[in-house]
Amino acid sequence: QAAIAFLTESLKISQNNPSAELRSLLSLASIHHRRKETAMMLPYLKKAIPLLDQVNSNRVRAYAAIDIAKLLNSDDPKQTEALLMQAIRSAQAIKDLRAESFAVGELGRLYKQRNSDAAISWIKRAIATADQDLEAKDSLYLWEWELGRLLEAQGQTRSAIAAYERSIRVLESIRSDILEANRELQFNFRDEIEPIYRDLIELRVGLENVNKNAVSDARLKQAQPTVSADPNNIEIVLRAMDSLRLAELQNYFGNDCILAAARPTGNLSTDATARAVQAALSTATQDGQTAVINYIVLKDELVLILNVKGKPPRTETMKVSAQELERLITQFRGQLQTNTLEDFDPKTSNAQVLYQYLIERIRPTLDAEGIKTLVFAQDGLLRNIPMAALHDGKQFLIQNYAIATVPSLSLVNLSPPKNEPKTALALRLGEAVTVNGRNYSALVYTERETQSILQKLPGSLVLPDSEFTKQNMNAKLKQRNYSILHLATHGQFGADPKDTFLITGGREELTLIELEKMLRGLPSEDQIELLALTACQTAVGDNRSTLGLAGAAVQAGAKSALASLWFIEDRGTADLVQSFYQGLSGRSSQRLSKAEALRKAQMDLIDAGKHPRLWSAFVLVGNWF
Repeated sequence: QAAIAFLTESLKISQNNPSAELRSLLSLASIHHRRKETAMMLPYLKKAIPLLDQVNSNRVRAYAAIDIAKLLNSDDPKQTEALLMQAIRSAQAIKDLRAESFAVGELGRLYKQRNSDAAISWIKRAIATADQDLEAKDSLYLWEWELGRLLEAQGQTRSAIAAYERSIRVLESIRSDILEANRELQFNFRDEIEPIYRDLIELRVGLENVNKNAVSDARLKQAQPTVSADPNNIEIVLRAMDSLRLAELQNYFGNDCILAAARPTGNLSTDATARAVQAALSTATQDGQTAVINYIVLKDELVLILNVKGKPPRTETMKVSAQELERLITQFRGQLQTNTLEDFDPKTSNAQVLYQYLIERIRPTLDAEGIKTLVFAQDGLLRNIPMAALHDGKQFLIQNYAIATVPSLSLVNLSPPKNEPKTALALRLGEAVTVNGRNYSALVYTERETQSILQKLPGSLVLPDSEFTKQNMNAKLKQRNYSILHLATHGQFGADPKDTFLITGGREELTLIELEKMLRGLPSEDQIELLALTACQTAVGDNRSTLGLAGAAVQAGAKSALASLWFIEDRGTADLVQSFYQGLSGRSSQRLSKAEALRKAQMDLIDAGKHPRLWSAFVLVGNWF
């Protein structure tokens, strides 16, 4: 409402300035369009159209006509077409190929509703126009995507795939630039960028299913398959999915800098991502006891891709809609967070239903291969699932496997841990505080939690309560090398990095952006191996907030992060932390991997009869060695 009031006032002031008046009218119309308030939008557009002829600048006229046409679209096809033809004339008058491409492409979209062949002709013309101007790549990727959708609708699968892949290559060459230049696009990510990757992935997965069926039929008939299987198809799907995860993180952070710093080469190109994904899969599975499982959530299907040592990737497709999956996940979180053990029955909760979708089909392979560690590359709201609490009808998943997740295969640092005793800088907030008007309860067991770190990891340092300030923390990190940074304090993973913060004993909000600056300022040999955040929480059902959790280790420059999906009683945290660090203590020949140490800690609580709420919330993100 504040924006509408401001723009309404601007409109009054700009009555004698056609360009300014046009801008205000279009801004008001856009707000109502986003709110799906068509009846309130149309009057602003009707006032804007006559102003086009009063504007002196052909460039302003061209882009304004395009904006009006996009907002009108199917509400008035004839007027929309006239506006786009006017935009083309204005763009051609000043040889603005970018504006011309946008106008021509929008004509293609308009024709899509009545004549697909004509639409394809216009879209191809838009592509040819954009291809002549390096400044028009933000137009080029859109029209390659649109061409792919049109070709897909006509059943031209191979040609559609080629168009989607061209679109992604163009997009990835300019994504950082357009995100920084157009902040609006950051918030339209799910409409303007994410669907391109998912359209490609869905077609590639469909092609894989056709190939698998053809191979199966050919074996039955003892003949050659009618459709040749593409050995690179799944590699391309994995690359595209990882590129989407990078795009999500980049969109979350608002730039490429953090991701480029996380990848050793600093190269985020499509080809570099493909190489990094394959290298990560090879390193991850080289012990023969680790499986990497990628999930892809499509509109009506869930796709699973399993990688184990020495075997080609295996795909499984389950018929379950994204909407149904979201319902199951949200219910599962609610079931896990019930108050008493008697209220939670893994056999009747969604723990077993989700196990059937996510694990059951590959369980025989995992057992046959002797797999001990599962590494999950999740998609969407699946990041909200504590995989440890899935149940096969007899046992929880964690009772059979150590578990870790990765925000992106191509970003995870899989270098082995140093062969030296681990030490931690632990900071705790035990007392109740009020920060920026919010009350945070006392965490009475954080003292016990951090004392156990001193016992299990000799040489560690604890900064309690008032000593836990940003300044002290920064100073201690610079004084000596710690392999672990442990923060026992309230925290929140929000939908925006600025809303993701930790509370210090100095009654301050420490954002992950500030934490990143501290940790990335350390020498590379002093890189934190593990960032532990033990009293944080993510919002249920909030996909963007889980990106904050997934990206915490990436952003902070740590190899791994240990964090909780929801806030749990700090007594339960203290028990788990003590057991976890016991597993990490000693030299490499004695200590467990981080994933195994977390499994041991969770198993100890299971054996003690503790509610899954207390142990399943903890997830290990990143390097699991």
